[in-house]
Amino acid sequence: MEHQHGDQPIGVPLTSPAERLKSQQMHQSQNKRARRSTGIYPRKRAALACQLCRHRKTKCDNARPACGFCSSLHVSCVYGDDSTDLTSYDSASLAIIDRLDRLEKSIQTGFSGIRESRKTPKIAEDVQTKDATRIAMQYLVLESVLEWPCFSALNLNLKGQSLALKHDLSSQGHSATPTAERAALIRWLQGGEAEDPQFKNEALCFCQEFLTNVHSKNPILDQSDFLNDVDHCMEHGFEENGRSSLVVNRNRSLIPHFTLADYNIQLIACALGAVSDPFSTNDRVNPRCHQAPSISPLANIYYREARRKLGVLQPSLGKILSLFFCGIFEMYMIKPVTAWFNFQQASLQLKAYLLGQTAKSSDPGDPIGGHLERRLYWSCMQSECELRAELRIPSAGLESVNFPYLFPDPPIISEDTDSSQSSLLVRQESKTAQIKEWMYYSAETSLRRFHNGILESLYKDGPSYWLNDIHSTSEQAVELENQLGLWISHLPKELRINGPVTSSTDELALHIRSRAILCNIRIHRPCLFYKIHTTPEKHELNAYVSRSASLCLENCAAFLHDVTYHHRHHGTWYVLRSGLEAAFCILAAVRSQQIPVFDKWHETVQRAFRFLEMWKDQCPNLESSFAILQQAYLDTMCPGKGNDYTLP
Repeated sequence: MEHQHGDQPIGVPLTSPAERLKSQQMHQSQNKRARRSTGIYPRKRAALACQLCRHRKTKCDNARPACGFCSSLHVSCVYGDDSTDLTSYDSASLAIIDRLDRLEKSIQTGFSGIRESRKTPKIAEDVQTKDATRIAMQYLVLESVLEWPCFSALNLNLKGQSLALKHDLSSQGHSATPTAERAALIRWLQGGEAEDPQFKNEALCFCQEFLTNVHSKNPILDQSDFLNDVDHCMEHGFEENGRSSLVVNRNRSLIPHFTLADYNIQLIACALGAVSDPFSTNDRVNPRCHQAPSISPLANIYYREARRKLGVLQPSLGKILSLFFCGIFEMYMIKPVTAWFNFQQASLQLKAYLLGQTAKSSDPGDPIGGHLERRLYWSCMQSECELRAELRIPSAGLESVNFPYLFPDPPIISEDTDSSQSSLLVRQESKTAQIKEWMYYSAETSLRRFHNGILESLYKDGPSYWLNDIHSTSEQAVELENQLGLWISHLPKELRINGPVTSSTDELALHIRSRAILCNIRIHRPCLFYKIHTTPEKHELNAYVSRSASLCLENCAAFLHDVTYHHRHHGTWYVLRSGLEAAFCILAAVRSQQIPVFDKWHETVQRAFRFLEMWKDQCPNLESSFAILQQAYLDTMCPGKGNDYTLP
């Protein structure tokens, strides 16, 4: 899970989704434009041509940021129309935009009251914001709970370091030597003839799995272009000098070494397809989901070929995409430190790219980049920030770019889903499915931003603030709790789920629900800390503190029973870590003997043992976390005599 603990400020008025559409025009020819339902959505006036095309009195294709004619001449393309144009968006895209607007309204009204209650002088606020956010993150993650005084008897001596960095740095590689029977596959991937027709069938299957299992949670690429280019690769091979691009940026001059970079992305997509599986409920688990990655030699072969090519790529959007999907692959393999290296590099290169685009712009008010850049910004920023928070290391700084778009661009989905579909891949993604994926992507972005608001409001001064001013802390928690409830009430019905995790096959909705539960845990955790580490007579001063502490424990139990820990995805490591955090919060309450704990807390904590047992052999820091949980559980059951107690 993500996230992402990005540093994007909460509640700052930014360009709304509808307002930013003035810079978005589809780079498609007129005969492939999406048809719109004008009976439901009134048609807007026709888009105006750019100034050069109007002067020449020629037809303008209205592409943004530069039309086709201006791009061919390499001249500045200027549009004089500042009004919002929705003419190129079909009803499906407009439905997404409507949901984005409603979600964002619930966020932008959420934190004004909280900020007023802890108003910082403007000069100091500007200087302190970045440092405060960096400091706040160390109080948020699993290790911060292990550093509570109530766990001092464990003698962990973390010293502010992440367990992942303590245990993972020397064990992040992949198996090096492919099996002999795969040598022919490697020759094909390097441009040779396909000696076995099965190679193409496998690659097609992996590309489909990538779209269904992986890309659905990070919908960055254009699916139509993806399908077309897969067809071309299957016909002409993986030649570096061929047209094997996955992402067709229609303003090609922006991306040097375009074909080589996108050939690389195709290899990574195949690797991700090979290591991923469709979601299933945890009573029908595919055994391969949680087995060691050595059972997927094909994934490692595709991935090694992609990494081999990555070093020769020049900085470009294609290389940034490659680095981002390499990070996703490493997260699938439960290798968070190596994943962070990729996310950090992707973020640094995208930051340099965006700053360069801003510097080259003749108009400071011009929008930054196009569809791909905006999707990359949010995916890279969220992934890097969320992971570096867990690792307790500095940010790459992508969030410091003055990026004016509050959400990634919605896709333009044709009403005629069968038009121009001649792909070798079966088009399983319906228009409804694509809309839901983008609603999920947008809701994840929104909820992560809400989570950052929790961070800034409650954690920037750490436990000392909770102990010294529990009244303000509890008031802020009440407000945040209300805002989270409001946010949930604005969720589209497609992303709501009420049934138990064991009976639902709706993976996207389950992820949203689990992240919302985690937000609730972190809203109420300061009050839990206060009750654990103060004397009982102080608890009577604020009735909400006791309620909030109990809600924290309830949500910890809910999270441990709700998470999709049985399924391998790029957020599996986050899920396991958050489950550990919940288990340690419950143990802290039991150890303190200051808070009534629900009767079946043993069974709930034992769930954490079960899902760690499933994954710990694949990740050293999870193995060490399992040992720490075991030590804490035994010491809680038999203080001072934990070694004499046997786990049930």
